[in-house]
Amino acid sequence: MTATPTGGSGVACGAPTSGVTNPQLVRRHQRQTTTQDGGIITKEAAIHISNLALEDPKDGKPTRVGFKFLKDGRKVRFARRSGEVIDG
Repeated sequence: MTATPTGGSGVACGAPTSGVTNPQLVRRHQRQTTTQDGGIITKEAAIHISNLALEDPKDGKPTRVGFKFLKDGRKVRFARRSGEVIDG
């Protein structure tokens, strides 16, 4: 399964936050310590898993997810963009 906020891929399972390869960069004001200089620093921040969209298996673009029942009675997820079944 791949997820993307804006073009990243890969998702870390087991936590409500994700380790996407294109991280969100934030600027923090850091106080000076004995080991670090003070100032405004840029660092990576985690993205919550609810803010990610799955990639469409057909074209790789972000898509919404729907649920449907197959003829054999199984309930599966599908990409709303193309209608392809998402393996999970």
